[in-house]
Amino acid sequence: MDKSIVPTDGNPAASNLPTSTVLLPDDVLEKLYQSYALKQKRVAFGCYLAASILFDVWAILVPQGQGWESIVVTSVFLTLNVTLAAILRFCGKSRFRGFIWEVAPHAAWLLAIKQLFLQLFLKGSVTPRDSLGWAVLLNFLVYVTLPVLLKYTGILLGLGSFATYVNAIIGLAKKENYFWEQQIANILLLVAATAIGLLVYFLAEAKQRRAFLEAKQGLEVKMLIEEQSAEQERLLLSVLPEHVAVKMRQDLGSTNSEQFKKIYMSRHENVSILYADIVGFTAISSTYSAQDLVKILNELFARFDRLAEKYQQLRIKILGDCYYCISGAPVERPDHAVLCVHMGLSMVKAIKYVQQKTNSPVDMRVGIHTGAVLAGILGQRQWQFDVYSKDVELANKMESSGKAGRVHLSEKTLSFLNGEFEVEPAFGEKREEALRIAGLKTFFISKVLKPFCAAEHRMNGSADPKDVVIEPDGPSEVSQDDPDNDPKTPADEESNAGLDDAKSDDNSAEEYKVRLRKELVSRDGHREIYKDINVLLRFKDDTIEQAYGLYRQPQSSVPLLGGLIVQFIGLVFSILVLPRTALHFEIVIPPLIIIAILVFISVAENFPGSLPAFITLNSKRFNDCLGLRKSTAIIIVLLIGISNASDMLASSGRTALHLNVTNASLLSTEMHPATICLFPSYFSNFAVLILIAVSIITQLSHLSKIALMVIITAIHCYINVFHLDEAFRNEDFGILNVFPLRYTLSALLVAV
Repeated sequence: MDKSIVPTDGNPAASNLPTSTVLLPDDVLEKLYQSYALKQKRVAFGCYLAASILFDVWAILVPQGQGWESIVVTSVFLTLNVTLAAILRFCGKSRFRGFIWEVAPHAAWLLAIKQLFLQLFLKGSVTPRDSLGWAVLLNFLVYVTLPVLLKYTGILLGLGSFATYVNAIIGLAKKENYFWEQQIANILLLVAATAIGLLVYFLAEAKQRRAFLEAKQGLEVKMLIEEQSAEQERLLLSVLPEHVAVKMRQDLGSTNSEQFKKIYMSRHENVSILYADIVGFTAISSTYSAQDLVKILNELFARFDRLAEKYQQLRIKILGDCYYCISGAPVERPDHAVLCVHMGLSMVKAIKYVQQKTNSPVDMRVGIHTGAVLAGILGQRQWQFDVYSKDVELANKMESSGKAGRVHLSEKTLSFLNGEFEVEPAFGEKREEALRIAGLKTFFISKVLKPFCAAEHRMNGSADPKDVVIEPDGPSEVSQDDPDNDPKTPADEESNAGLDDAKSDDNSAEEYKVRLRKELVSRDGHREIYKDINVLLRFKDDTIEQAYGLYRQPQSSVPLLGGLIVQFIGLVFSILVLPRTALHFEIVIPPLIIIAILVFISVAENFPGSLPAFITLNSKRFNDCLGLRKSTAIIIVLLIGISNASDMLASSGRTALHLNVTNASLLSTEMHPATICLFPSYFSNFAVLILIAVSIITQLSHLSKIALMVIITAIHCYINVFHLDEAFRNEDFGILNVFPLRYTLSALLVAV
């Protein structure tokens, strides 16, 4: 099913925009969009590679019980990741660039998953919590940064990342106490990361589709303007010669207030003027209706216009059944008279079309004279190009004193023919008083001695193969090989026009696809925007920066749902593996309620069909206020971060040391995570999810988000090192880690 290339995108104003005649199938447009979307995501692909490289660096610098073979394997993966990044960086002009970008996402994903699996496999003692933070991050990045289609490849890669880590932990980790509770907690964190990743993916998809639709609409308007401009150009050139039209456009575009009073007139010497009249036109006008007569004349004069183009003639006007053109102006040329004579002879041939169609003895009478003319436009309204001089009047008299089927030329014109034609006296001065007074002798063309050669006259076409003999009563026969004299029927022309239109439509569609690709590339701001921003990613122009800060993107409040998801998952998974004290719920539940209220207020405007109008209206007003929407985002981030940090501090008092629990009891089944903080590492792994939620918020600038993420990371690292040290020592008990777990997880947060 076809659809117009101009999308309305739900915008009522857009439906009133003019549309183009170019239509493209939906599948073609979808392929164009998918190609555009994948190229847009290539910029973010670097983040995935950066995460893999950071994981390798973290695994090498902060070993967790692995031997030297693990360090070697990780170094190999680090080298492969860096090599892949270098290849992508310098493959811009390679002929294999498309293939490289097609393979690179899958290769990067495979490297990331294998290095995560091997890092667990080569570790001496694996716990259900090992590398959980990295698995959460990679599960999120799969949907956000990999330039692959979500429908098949993206889902498979996401499920592959999820399943690989879960199966690796189940298969490799020791079956310690509360093993399956930890597995459920891990799955919840991974599901939350996946949900946030899909949320970001669909928001980016909607944004890219809007950009694609805007590009299509912009290109549609541009093509329509070009089409209208070309039509106006054709209309202008049908009234005025090109050199005059160009000059007038330049003057009309100037700021000169006197532009309409300018006279566009120029003098030209040695110009051949041709008048041609249909003899017997009155007879056929009485036998045909006005509509049929106009149709016949239109077809005939269309042939004359093609002849004028072939013989470098400038048509001045059509006066009833009289055709009037000149040669040698505005571009001077020495063969003007020769071309004029060939034009006249071809017109005499072309009239045979009317003879055959009307079955009447119509013929052409052609008169040619050479002299000086004034060519240009007079008047200030209803412009019309014309030529003026006494020689123009004499050319008209040459036509009226001529004979049907003959080309009648003056002695002045004969002097410019260079012996290319054989002539005979016409004695036109005896039939026309004006010619006699002017002292002109006239002649008829009787034979073409030198055939017309297109190359010689710098024209398109082929030379006549034989001399044309002009009989006293006109040309002998119409040449069947001459395309200008081929008496095609209107049905034939309409059939050919239909084929031409079909080809034109195909060409237009192909041209549109090419131009749309270029338009999308030009809208790829990643290349050009760096010229306008500084190191801090702020616009160098303060006005633009201020306008950008005030701009609110569509659906910009939806990413706040990520904060709600994180806080809710934090409540659910903490029930499984963290102390379930009253203080814990007092710390976690109130922020969840506040966040839910703020998110509902912010997001409600995006559901006008599902919520009452007053709610969506107030939500829109709320989001329209720059201060309110920024404050809301900051409050949500602080609530999530402070809630988790406060829970960490509260749990620091529920360690084995504080509760007088021995290591032997710690390993017994009597201890439960609901009463003692057995797995403090989950706080840091959950903090990775918090940092992910902060990174996707669109209400805040990147500097604000970086500041908040640094604060959250610093607080969690401080608590890990100075308040949860005893809890981490208990968790480290029985695990052969080179570095204490509190430092390892703090390094993880810093890397993320």
